[in-house]
Amino acid sequence: MVSAISFGALPQKARYISENLIIGAKQRMSSLYQLKNEESVSHVIDLRNGHIFKRLKEFIVCKILGIKYISTPMIIGDKYPLSANQFERIHSLIANNHSGKTYVHCNCGRHRSMLVAAFEEFKAGKIRTFSELSEFLKSGNYFQLNKKVRMGRKVPLTPQDVQYRTNNLKYQKRKFWDMVNNISGFVLRNK
Repeated sequence: MVSAISFGALPQKARYISENLIIGAKQRMSSLYQLKNEESVSHVIDLRNGHIFKRLKEFIVCKILGIKYISTPMIIGDKYPLSANQFERIHSLIANNHSGKTYVHCNCGRHRSMLVAAFEEFKAGKIRTFSELSEFLKSGNYFQLNKKVRMGRKVPLTPQDVQYRTNNLKYQKRKFWDMVNNISGFVLRNK
């Protein structure tokens, strides 16, 4: 079952998952200010694994705004297995945030943050089958592919890149499902 909570206007590329979790893309200072003041966001969890200066910049902005910043780099790719420990850590950070909501983001808010949201939905008992997981990820544009960035410009992907990325996302969805099954201790339905 897909969450359909709508409390108010959020910054671009951000969406509610539950009463205490908002996911999305990286935000500017004005958007983080809006999230803090209008949505009571007290924690930001950054899943990006790129340049340290981008994370440092966001850390400084969060410090100025009085938001707790947590960097938990997550790599998704066929060479990097998903870590159940990392998802459990993020889940406990969200669950133990009693001072407000948590904003979880990656670069675009489609892949890594959607997997964190899917894990939260699993923990809440809202995702119990593989088809429910597929529907949830589909609703968040999980399979929408980004354009490559070269020399500061977005360029279209080649057909080979599109095929590779599509296969990689399907592989990651299957690996995520296998990880969830191992955590739950029993085999969930694969319908």
